[in-house]
Amino acid sequence: MKILVVGSGGREHAIAWRLAQDAQAHEIYCAPGNAGTLDVATNVALKADDIEGLTAWAEAEKPDLIIGNSMGGFYAQLLKGWKRICVNPAMRMSTDVDFKVGSHSYRLGLDRVDGATKYVITQEMIDEQLRIEARQLSGDAENCWGLFADHDTEVTDDSRERFCKAYPNWEEYHGEHRLSKENVLEVLCPLIRRLMGRN
Repeated sequence: MKILVVGSGGREHAIAWRLAQDAQAHEIYCAPGNAGTLDVATNVALKADDIEGLTAWAEAEKPDLIIGNSMGGFYAQLLKGWKRICVNPAMRMSTDVDFKVGSHSYRLGLDRVDGATKYVITQEMIDEQLRIEARQLSGDAENCWGLFADHDTEVTDDSRERFCKAYPNWEEYHGEHRLSKENVLEVLCPLIRRLMGRN
């Protein structure tokens, strides 16, 4: 089974790593991935927010499934025409208190493979995010599934409500915003097998 994981953080590494351990054989790709995902997947040189690039890649490569977590989940739900799982998707990043022009520090506990501790947000980034958000939540609902943690303190209830209104296929699991390796094994992998008709 060919799976594309959208994003570049530790959550994406946890997803790719656990999928590589799954009894089912998977051909795993990460866009863009990171140094850690290279050990278990093929990194694709596309940014997570490059919807046109990801769409072209998917049209050429024909993945069986696309998975995204948090912002990756937001971007994954925009890739219409393929089965996709959006884990704790951040549907309204433009309204997040941390999404303001300027230099910011990564949240405590966010281990980055590249060691970065700060990031910069420009007005152009905010304008692009608003443009992308305007394209969400329309069509292809039968191919999109949501997974929401019962103790998520990062994704707002508004994001969950918006997603669940547009996409009727969603489930809640016991956990937090950061998808753990155990969550991948006990929640995500069984959902993948159900969606793909495998036991």
